[in-house]
Amino acid sequence: MLEAYWPSRTTLHRMSLDYIRSLLDYLGNPQERLRIIHIAGTSGKTSTAYYAAALLTAAGKKAGLTVSPHVDLLNERVQINMTPLPEALFVREMNEFMACVEQGGFTPTYFELLYAFAFWEFARQQVEYAVIETGVGGLLDNTNVVTRSDKVCVLTDIGFDHTSLLGTTLPEIARQKAGIIQLHNAVFCWRQSAEVLAVFRAVTRQKQADLHILDAAQLGRNLSEGVPPSFTLNSNEILEALQEPLQSIVSAVKQALCRRAARHIGVRPPEPPVESRSHVHGSRLGRSATCAASGLPSTCRSLPTSGCSVSCWRSRSSCSGWRATCSPAARAAR
Repeated sequence: MLEAYWPSRTTLHRMSLDYIRSLLDYLGNPQERLRIIHIAGTSGKTSTAYYAAALLTAAGKKAGLTVSPHVDLLNERVQINMTPLPEALFVREMNEFMACVEQGGFTPTYFELLYAFAFWEFARQQVEYAVIETGVGGLLDNTNVVTRSDKVCVLTDIGFDHTSLLGTTLPEIARQKAGIIQLHNAVFCWRQSAEVLAVFRAVTRQKQADLHILDAAQLGRNLSEGVPPSFTLNSNEILEALQEPLQSIVSAVKQALCRRAARHIGVRPPEPPVESRSHVHGSRLGRSATCAASGLPSTCRSLPTSGCSVSCWRSRSSCSGWRATCSPAARAAR
Protein backbone atom coordinates (compact mmCIF):
# COMPACT_ATOMS: atom_id res chain seq x y z
CA MET A 1 0.00 0.00 0.00
CA LEU A 2 2.82 2.41 0.85
CA GLU A 3 5.26 1.33 -1.86
CA ALA A 4 4.35 4.33 -4.01
CA TYR A 5 5.40 6.62 -1.15
CA TRP A 6 8.67 4.92 -0.32
CA PRO A 7 11.31 7.69 -0.15
CA SER A 8 13.95 8.23 -2.79
CA ARG A 9 16.83 10.67 -2.67
CA THR A 10 14.63 13.32 -4.26
CA THR A 11 11.59 12.76 -2.00
CA LEU A 12 13.26 11.91 1.29
CA HIS A 13 12.81 15.31 2.97
CA ARG A 14 10.89 18.27 1.57
CA MET A 15 12.50 20.63 4.17
CA SER A 16 9.33 22.68 4.26
CA LEU A 17 6.25 22.38 6.43
CA ASP A 18 3.83 23.94 3.95
CA TYR A 19 2.66 20.66 2.44
CA ILE A 20 2.06 18.71 5.65
CA ARG A 21 0.32 21.73 7.16
CA SER A 22 -2.03 21.81 4.18
CA LEU A 23 -2.67 18.09 4.53
CA LEU A 24 -3.34 18.34 8.26
CA ASP A 25 -5.60 21.33 7.71
CA TYR A 26 -7.61 19.26 5.24
CA LEU A 27 -7.83 16.50 7.88
CA GLY A 28 -9.14 18.94 10.48
CA ASN A 29 -5.81 19.63 12.23
CA PRO A 30 -5.88 16.58 14.51
CA GLN A 31 -2.48 17.53 15.95
CA GLU A 32 -3.99 20.59 17.62
CA ARG A 33 -6.41 18.40 19.58
CA LEU A 34 -3.56 16.57 21.31
CA ARG A 35 -1.42 17.36 24.33
CA ILE A 36 2.08 16.80 23.02
CA ILE A 37 5.47 15.87 24.46
CA HIS A 38 7.82 16.66 21.58
CA ILE A 39 11.32 15.15 21.62
CA ALA A 40 14.26 16.33 19.51
CA GLY A 41 18.02 15.86 19.64
CA THR A 42 20.86 14.06 17.97
CA SER A 43 21.01 10.91 20.10
CA GLY A 44 18.77 9.32 22.69
CA LYS A 45 15.49 10.50 21.17
CA THR A 46 13.87 7.09 20.73
CA SER A 47 14.66 5.72 24.18
CA THR A 48 13.64 9.04 25.77
CA ALA A 49 10.35 8.89 23.88
CA TYR A 50 9.73 5.36 25.18
CA TYR A 51 10.54 6.41 28.75
CA ALA A 52 8.14 9.37 28.51
CA ALA A 53 5.33 7.22 27.10
CA ALA A 54 5.98 4.53 29.72
CA LEU A 55 5.74 7.06 32.56
CA LEU A 56 2.45 8.41 31.21
CA THR A 57 1.07 4.90 30.82
CA ALA A 58 2.19 3.93 34.33
CA ALA A 59 0.39 7.00 35.65
CA GLY A 60 -2.84 5.74 34.16
CA LYS A 61 -2.96 8.06 31.15
CA LYS A 62 -3.87 7.00 27.64
CA ALA A 63 -0.66 7.80 25.80
CA GLY A 64 0.14 7.73 22.11
CA LEU A 65 3.70 7.26 20.89
CA THR A 66 5.26 7.69 17.49
CA VAL A 67 8.95 7.03 16.89
CA SER A 68 11.17 7.41 13.87
CA PRO A 69 12.50 5.24 12.49
CA HIS A 70 10.73 2.07 13.57
CA VAL A 71 12.89 -0.87 14.64
CA ASP A 72 11.02 -3.95 13.45
CA LEU A 73 7.55 -3.15 12.11
CA LEU A 74 5.84 -0.12 10.63
CA ASN A 75 3.06 -0.14 13.22
CA GLU A 76 5.62 0.82 15.90
CA ARG A 77 5.08 4.33 14.59
CA VAL A 78 1.57 4.38 16.05
CA GLN A 79 1.47 3.00 19.59
CA ILE A 80 -1.17 3.29 22.28
CA ASN A 81 -0.02 2.72 25.85
CA MET A 82 3.26 1.20 24.66
CA THR A 83 1.55 -1.25 22.31
CA PRO A 84 1.72 -0.86 18.51
CA LEU A 85 -1.63 -0.93 16.80
CA PRO A 86 -2.45 -4.55 15.92
CA GLU A 87 -1.57 -5.20 12.30
CA ALA A 88 -5.17 -5.73 11.17
CA LEU A 89 -6.30 -2.50 12.84
CA PHE A 90 -3.28 -0.62 11.52
CA VAL A 91 -4.04 -1.70 7.95
CA ARG A 92 -7.75 -0.91 8.29
CA GLU A 93 -7.08 2.55 9.71
CA MET A 94 -4.37 3.25 7.16
CA ASN A 95 -6.73 2.31 4.32
CA GLU A 96 -9.35 4.74 5.60
CA PHE A 97 -6.71 7.43 6.06
CA MET A 98 -5.32 6.90 2.57
CA ALA A 99 -8.80 7.23 1.11
CA CYS A 100 -9.11 10.65 2.78
CA VAL A 101 -5.68 11.71 1.51
CA GLU A 102 -6.39 10.63 -2.06
CA GLN A 103 -9.84 12.21 -2.01
CA GLY A 104 -8.18 15.51 -1.15
CA GLY A 105 -5.74 15.15 -4.05
CA PHE A 106 -2.66 15.07 -1.85
CA THR A 107 0.58 13.29 -2.72
CA PRO A 108 2.62 13.52 0.49
CA THR A 109 6.12 12.21 0.97
CA TYR A 110 6.59 8.99 2.93
CA PHE A 111 7.36 10.81 6.16
CA GLU A 112 4.62 13.41 5.74
CA LEU A 113 2.18 10.55 5.25
CA LEU A 114 3.28 8.59 8.32
CA TYR A 115 3.35 11.56 10.68
CA ALA A 116 0.00 12.86 9.47
CA PHE A 117 -1.42 9.37 9.97
CA ALA A 118 -0.04 9.22 13.52
CA PHE A 119 -1.64 12.55 14.45
CA TRP A 120 -4.90 11.52 12.78
CA GLU A 121 -5.01 8.15 14.53
CA PHE A 122 -4.11 9.55 17.96
CA ALA A 123 -7.01 11.99 17.66
CA ARG A 124 -9.34 9.14 16.66
CA GLN A 125 -8.12 7.08 19.60
CA GLN A 126 -8.67 10.08 21.89
CA VAL A 127 -5.32 9.75 23.61
CA GLU A 128 -4.71 12.06 26.57
CA TYR A 129 -1.10 12.68 25.59
CA ALA A 130 0.98 12.00 22.49
CA VAL A 131 4.75 11.54 22.65
CA ILE A 132 6.24 12.59 19.32
CA GLU A 133 9.83 11.91 18.27
CA THR A 134 11.25 14.09 15.52
CA GLY A 135 12.73 12.57 12.40
CA VAL A 136 15.39 15.02 11.19
CA GLY A 137 16.26 18.20 13.03
CA GLY A 138 13.24 19.99 14.41
CA LEU A 139 12.59 23.38 12.86
CA LEU A 140 11.53 21.95 9.49
CA ASP A 141 10.76 18.44 10.67
CA ASN A 142 7.36 17.07 9.72
CA THR A 143 6.42 16.78 13.40
CA ASN A 144 6.81 20.52 13.98
CA VAL A 145 3.21 21.37 13.22
CA VAL A 146 1.81 21.71 16.75
CA THR A 147 1.37 25.31 17.87
CA ARG A 148 -0.28 24.72 21.25
CA SER A 149 1.25 26.69 24.10
CA ASP A 150 0.98 23.70 26.45
CA LYS A 151 3.31 21.55 24.37
CA VAL A 152 6.26 20.15 26.32
CA CYS A 153 9.61 19.96 24.53
CA VAL A 154 12.42 17.61 25.53
CA LEU A 155 15.86 18.19 23.99
CA THR A 156 18.36 15.34 24.21
CA ASP A 157 22.09 15.31 23.36
CA ILE A 158 23.16 17.58 20.51
CA GLY A 159 25.92 16.36 18.23
CA PHE A 160 26.82 16.26 14.57
CA ASP A 161 24.13 14.65 12.44
CA HIS A 162 22.58 15.34 9.03
CA THR A 163 25.09 18.16 8.57
CA SER A 164 24.11 18.64 4.92
CA LEU A 165 20.64 19.62 6.12
CA LEU A 166 21.11 21.01 9.61
CA GLY A 167 24.46 22.80 9.51
CA THR A 168 28.09 22.03 10.19
CA THR A 169 28.50 23.52 13.67
CA LEU A 170 26.92 22.56 16.98
CA PRO A 171 25.16 25.93 17.39
CA GLU A 172 23.63 25.59 13.92
CA ILE A 173 22.43 22.06 14.66
CA ALA A 174 21.20 23.05 18.12
CA ARG A 175 19.13 25.87 16.61
CA GLN A 176 17.49 23.41 14.22
CA LYS A 177 16.67 21.02 17.08
CA ALA A 178 15.39 23.85 19.28
CA GLY A 179 13.15 24.86 16.39
CA ILE A 180 10.42 22.64 17.87
CA ILE A 181 9.93 25.19 20.65
CA GLN A 182 6.74 27.19 20.21
CA LEU A 183 5.36 30.20 22.07
CA HIS A 184 5.12 29.64 25.85
CA ASN A 185 6.18 25.98 25.71
CA ALA A 186 7.94 24.25 28.60
CA VAL A 187 11.39 22.99 27.56
CA PHE A 188 13.43 20.33 29.35
CA CYS A 189 17.04 19.34 28.75
CA TRP A 190 20.07 18.22 30.66
CA ARG A 191 23.18 20.33 30.90
CA GLN A 192 25.29 20.27 27.75
CA SER A 193 28.11 22.35 26.29
CA ALA A 194 27.98 26.12 26.75
CA GLU A 195 27.50 26.77 23.03
CA VAL A 196 24.51 24.41 22.86
CA LEU A 197 22.88 25.82 26.00
CA ALA A 198 23.40 29.35 24.70
CA VAL A 199 21.26 28.47 21.68
CA PHE A 200 18.60 26.82 23.85
CA ARG A 201 18.43 29.89 26.07
CA ALA A 202 18.23 32.28 23.11
CA VAL A 203 15.41 30.34 21.44
CA THR A 204 13.41 29.99 24.66
CA ARG A 205 13.71 33.73 25.31
CA GLN A 206 12.55 34.47 21.80
CA LYS A 207 9.57 32.14 22.22
CA GLN A 208 8.84 33.29 25.79
CA ALA A 209 9.21 29.65 26.78
CA ASP A 210 10.31 28.17 30.11
CA LEU A 211 13.66 26.36 30.02
CA HIS A 212 14.32 23.71 32.67
CA ILE A 213 17.91 22.40 32.85
CA LEU A 214 18.60 19.42 35.09
CA ASP A 215 21.55 20.64 37.11
CA ALA A 216 24.65 19.16 38.75
CA ALA A 217 23.50 20.23 42.21
CA GLN A 218 20.94 17.44 42.10
CA LEU A 219 23.55 14.77 41.53
CA GLY A 220 23.33 12.11 44.21
CA ARG A 221 19.87 13.21 45.41
CA ASN A 222 16.56 11.54 44.63
CA LEU A 223 18.19 8.37 43.33
CA SER A 224 14.76 6.78 43.34
CA GLU A 225 14.17 8.73 40.12
CA GLY A 226 17.46 7.74 38.56
CA VAL A 227 20.68 9.74 38.47
CA PRO A 228 19.78 13.45 38.19
CA PRO A 229 21.63 14.57 35.07
CA SER A 230 23.88 17.52 34.58
CA PHE A 231 26.99 16.02 33.10
CA THR A 232 28.51 16.30 29.67
CA LEU A 233 29.89 13.22 28.04
CA ASN A 234 33.39 14.34 29.12
CA SER A 235 32.52 14.62 32.82
CA ASN A 236 34.94 11.95 34.00
CA GLU A 237 34.65 13.04 37.63
CA ILE A 238 30.97 12.15 37.78
CA LEU A 239 31.44 8.91 35.87
CA GLU A 240 34.23 7.81 38.17
CA ALA A 241 32.33 8.81 41.30
CA LEU A 242 29.39 6.68 40.31
CA GLN A 243 31.57 3.88 38.91
CA GLU A 244 28.93 3.40 36.27
CA PRO A 245 28.88 2.22 32.68
CA LEU A 246 27.95 5.25 30.59
CA GLN A 247 24.96 3.41 29.18
CA SER A 248 23.45 2.95 32.65
CA ILE A 249 23.91 6.60 33.57
CA VAL A 250 22.39 7.84 30.34
CA SER A 251 19.42 5.54 30.92
CA ALA A 252 18.87 7.03 34.35
CA VAL A 253 19.30 10.54 32.97
CA LYS A 254 16.53 10.01 30.43
CA GLN A 255 14.17 8.65 33.06
CA ALA A 256 14.81 11.59 35.39
CA LEU A 257 14.31 14.05 32.54
CA CYS A 258 11.01 12.45 31.57
CA ARG A 259 9.82 12.44 35.18
CA ARG A 260 10.45 16.17 35.43
CA ALA A 261 8.53 16.76 32.21
CA ALA A 262 5.65 14.54 33.39
CA ARG A 263 5.35 16.39 36.68
CA HIS A 264 5.23 19.69 34.82
CA ILE A 265 2.02 18.62 33.06
CA GLY A 266 0.51 17.37 36.29
CA VAL A 267 1.26 13.68 35.81
CA ARG A 268 2.91 11.96 38.77
CA PRO A 269 4.15 8.57 37.66
CA PRO A 270 4.53 5.87 40.29
CA GLU A 271 7.95 5.24 41.75
CA PRO A 272 9.88 2.48 39.96
CA PRO A 273 10.10 -0.86 41.78
CA VAL A 274 13.26 -1.40 43.78
CA GLU A 275 14.54 -4.08 41.44
CA SER A 276 14.32 -1.73 38.44
CA ARG A 277 16.51 0.81 40.24
CA SER A 278 19.46 -1.56 40.42
CA HIS A 279 20.75 -0.10 37.16
CA VAL A 280 22.34 2.68 39.20
CA HIS A 281 24.73 0.04 40.53
CA GLY A 282 25.86 -1.05 37.08
CA SER A 283 23.97 -4.33 36.90
CA ARG A 284 23.18 -5.73 33.46
CA LEU A 285 20.14 -7.36 35.03
CA GLY A 286 19.03 -3.98 36.33
CA ARG A 287 19.53 -2.37 32.94
CA SER A 288 17.43 -5.05 31.29
CA ALA A 289 14.68 -4.61 33.89
CA THR A 290 14.67 -0.86 33.36
CA CYS A 291 14.60 -1.28 29.60
CA ALA A 292 11.72 -3.76 29.74
CA ALA A 293 9.74 -1.65 32.18
CA SER A 294 10.01 1.35 29.88
CA GLY A 295 8.59 -0.61 26.98
CA LEU A 296 11.67 -0.26 24.81
CA PRO A 297 11.49 -2.28 21.58
CA SER A 298 11.90 -6.02 22.08
CA THR A 299 14.98 -5.94 19.87
CA CYS A 300 16.76 -3.87 22.48
CA ARG A 301 15.57 -5.27 25.81
CA SER A 302 18.45 -7.70 26.17
CA LEU A 303 21.58 -5.62 25.93
CA PRO A 304 24.81 -7.44 25.08
CA THR A 305 28.08 -6.57 26.68
CA SER A 306 29.23 -4.95 23.45
CA GLY A 307 26.98 -1.98 24.23
CA CYS A 308 24.21 -2.68 21.73
CA SER A 309 21.51 -0.06 22.35
CA VAL A 310 18.12 1.12 21.21
CA SER A 311 19.79 2.63 18.15
CA CYS A 312 21.94 -0.42 17.38
CA TRP A 313 19.84 -1.32 14.37
CA ARG A 314 21.33 1.70 12.56
CA SER A 315 24.56 -0.24 12.11
CA ARG A 316 23.13 -3.72 12.58
CA SER A 317 24.99 -5.25 9.65
CA SER A 318 28.31 -4.54 11.36
CA CYS A 319 27.23 -4.78 15.00
CA SER A 320 28.21 -8.14 16.46
CA GLY A 321 26.13 -7.43 19.54
CA TRP A 322 23.01 -6.89 17.46
CA ARG A 323 23.61 -10.05 15.44
CA ALA A 324 24.22 -12.11 18.59
CA THR A 325 21.40 -10.78 20.73
CA CYS A 326 18.96 -8.45 18.99
CA SER A 327 18.59 -9.76 15.46
CA PRO A 328 15.40 -11.61 14.48
CA ALA A 329 17.40 -14.81 14.07
CA ALA A 330 18.86 -14.51 17.56
CA ARG A 331 15.46 -13.80 19.10
CA ALA A 332 13.88 -16.73 17.25
CA ALA A 333 16.55 -19.04 18.69
CA ARG A 334 15.73 -18.12 22.29
